[in-house]
Amino acid sequence: MKEIQNIIFDIGNVLLDLDFDRINAEFQKLLGADFSRLANAESTKEIFLQFEKGYYSEESFINALQRQSSKVPHGRAMIDAWNSMLAGMPAQRLEMLQRLKDKGYNLYLLSNTNSLHMHHFKKHLLETHGIEDFDAQFFTKSYYSHLINMRKPDQEIYEFVLSDAFITAEETLFIDDNEANILSARALGIATIHHNSGLDVSEVMQDF
Repeated sequence: MKEIQNIIFDIGNVLLDLDFDRINAEFQKLLGADFSRLANAESTKEIFLQFEKGYYSEESFINALQRQSSKVPHGRAMIDAWNSMLAGMPAQRLEMLQRLKDKGYNLYLLSNTNSLHMHHFKKHLLETHGIEDFDAQFFTKSYYSHLINMRKPDQEIYEFVLSDAFITAEETLFIDDNEANILSARALGIATIHHNSGLDVSEVMQDF
């Protein structure tokens, strides 16, 4: 096995804490009796998927959600509820990224996300940690699903990252909390860590 030179991080529940109970509670308040039906509807899941692939603008995404419900909450309230799942990025994880970078590892970011979440968490980083450019400060390159029109666990996204970054699977480690994402990367020969979101990734990576 070749020595690891490149580390690809997922964001959600790896670097950035997520709170699914909170987003469910916020949408329950907005949608009332419609919430349970919409949360499990295939049409709603398809809207989320297309937004993550960048095929919906922010306005189109909110409008699509509003059309799904008999209630039509204000767009700003919908955005606030959508962003409520992002619980923050603790300082020790940023320090971990800097340590790995200082040790000479090439760091990459690979995230299934969307423009609303991306803007919100970058605002959090600026206001909480004073970080103006998260991607440039810590990563050789960042890959966001809505900007490259691909998402995990589709194998094409891993192939794209390896090719675009000019890195090899054998020298690359991928860290993600989703088993399907891990299995897809592993099938290409990428080393993986299936992260337990109950642990802090900065502690998991201490010995690396």
